[in-house]
Amino acid sequence: MKKYLFIISFLFCIVYSSFAQYFKKDTTTYTTKSLKLDEVNLVTGYYSQTGDHATTLGGRGDEKVTEISSAIDLKFVGYTDPNYIHSLTAGFGFAHHSAASAAWVSKTGASSKLGNRIYPSLDWSMQNVKAKTEYSAGAQYSGEFNYKSLTLNGGFSIKNNNNGEFSAKVNASIDRVKLIYAQNMGKNIVGNTSFTGSTVSSNDDVLAFSGTRPSAVSAASGTTTTTSRTVVSGASYSYSTTPRTTLTTAFGYSQVINPRLQVAVLADLTGQFGYLGLPFHRVFFSDADSSRIERLPSQRLKLPIGVRANYFLGDNFIFRTYYRFYMDSWGIKSHTASIEVPVKLSSFFSISPFYRYYTQTAADYFAPFAQHKTTEAFYTSNYSYSAFSSNFFGVGIKWSPLEGGIFKSVELRYGHYAQTTNLVSDVITLHLKF
Repeated sequence: MKKYLFIISFLFCIVYSSFAQYFKKDTTTYTTKSLKLDEVNLVTGYYSQTGDHATTLGGRGDEKVTEISSAIDLKFVGYTDPNYIHSLTAGFGFAHHSAASAAWVSKTGASSKLGNRIYPSLDWSMQNVKAKTEYSAGAQYSGEFNYKSLTLNGGFSIKNNNNGEFSAKVNASIDRVKLIYAQNMGKNIVGNTSFTGSTVSSNDDVLAFSGTRPSAVSAASGTTTTTSRTVVSGASYSYSTTPRTTLTTAFGYSQVINPRLQVAVLADLTGQFGYLGLPFHRVFFSDADSSRIERLPSQRLKLPIGVRANYFLGDNFIFRTYYRFYMDSWGIKSHTASIEVPVKLSSFFSISPFYRYYTQTAADYFAPFAQHKTTEAFYTSNYSYSAFSSNFFGVGIKWSPLEGGIFKSVELRYGHYAQTTNLVSDVITLHLKF
């Protein structure tokens, strides 16, 4: 944790000092403007979820989740001359959640359901108005008890003389997964409150929910690498950690077709490497009673391609549409289609109904509860890898008062999500812009 915070602080010093020297320069033709607070964004959200395919119980069990989160962004803007605009955005977020399935990391259902996450960020950009280019760099950190992630990114964009813009961005996420292993559990006791007569076999699972493990992953865990491992302490226990790396390159081209129509084409290529499962996700088998932890390949490639189109119908209607096709090396193929229609009701108020449809095929390594064979090389009963379709719809209401008030805008959004696996969720967010 301290190491990641030090890296973020160090990057802040580098970014700030790299262009702070320009602000000290003075010319006879232009007075530079140092960084000044330009905008503050405060977002608060509440999320609630129900379902019956808990991964800690092998694809069966309560998936109830609630989360409350708040995040703040401070944006600073400065100028070195009329052609160079610098911006620096610092953010910090905090989330508290309760997950029913987390209780069943232990076989008695006595594990804690509660968890906290923090996610600070730092982003910098420099826009050259004359050259129509922009450079950006950033760092984001996300940390909770069993997972730490540091992401570094850099980007570039350039506009042409025909109202088009090309952009490219690279991301590198360096994660550490804390190996909190699920305790062994038999099929006959899943979902029961009494555990009399249950059996435990060290051949079928890792029984190191507490205590120190000198080795991070057992043969049943699914990792195929021999990367170095670190032992960290949490509460009164010590846990090993293992790395996970995600590399992404993203490209986009947007074009203004006419005053009413804008389109964009987007393409990403993502590679994930390392331990890609979680050691408290159980899998049950048709030819054995006891559980094992999920086992997945140590590499995954993802390729999404999308198209976005915005159409302005008069002064009061905007149609924002999006389509994406996705495929990966684990056998999943998906389609996403969405539409949002902001409607301007007055000079101050607008309403934005939205809808998104999603469908995907199952991963090659997925099977429901107790349908895997112990002879399979890889296996998971995580329903995010299953075949399903989903609908997400809701509405946003935005108030944009005249300049001079406390707020630049206030937006309230509500969304309802329903999946064919019986997972249902609701989310409400409040966005205040100062």
